[in-house]
Amino acid sequence: MAQALASRNRLGRPGSAQHRNAAFLMGNAILGAATGVVFWLLVTRFAGLGTDEVGLGYTVVAVGTFVGLLAKGGFDTAIVRHVPASSLEGARRLQRQAILVGCVTALVLAATLAVASEIAGASAHLRPTGWAVAAGIGILLVITWLQDARFLAEGDTSWTLRRNLAFSAARVILPIPIAMLAFPETVALAWMLALPVSALAPSGFVRK
Repeated sequence: MAQALASRNRLGRPGSAQHRNAAFLMGNAILGAATGVVFWLLVTRFAGLGTDEVGLGYTVVAVGTFVGLLAKGGFDTAIVRHVPASSLEGARRLQRQAILVGCVTALVLAATLAVASEIAGASAHLRPTGWAVAAGIGILLVITWLQDARFLAEGDTSWTLRRNLAFSAARVILPIPIAMLAFPETVALAWMLALPVSALAPSGFVRK
């Protein structure tokens, strides 16, 4: 009983691992929300894009996020639940398998939605490049979200914040140059290209 109370007191102390992780997760949420506002301010006010192009970009990002959310399924929960009790190789294998299945699922979902929209006549304003970018966003979100699940399972969410810092910086930097180069799907492409930057940011993560 005494040991349990002592353990509970340690967990509840300011500066404990739980408090640090909570602070990192809170910072991550605040950073994502703030730079999201900056991103949409840039594309609406300074990128020289029309309202139709911005609205289309928002649609593509939303579709990609929807695809990624469905594709990751419960793999993040499985990682959080099983990684702490797994060996290093077992944790890596679980994450690789989850990412592989999630990415394939995202690709299939995006293709299915594109075909269904075409059949229903609802894709008049969504170009093939838009569907390709939506699929890319979904796949990259699966990767980054499952990375975050691994960091949480390992008890070090500082890597989640570092990943989001890279994503946020890229998301703020990319829209204007992409708009100046007149790439198609400017808004969604800027969002998508920021995701691999964030996925590569935690490449130095080492299990303790």
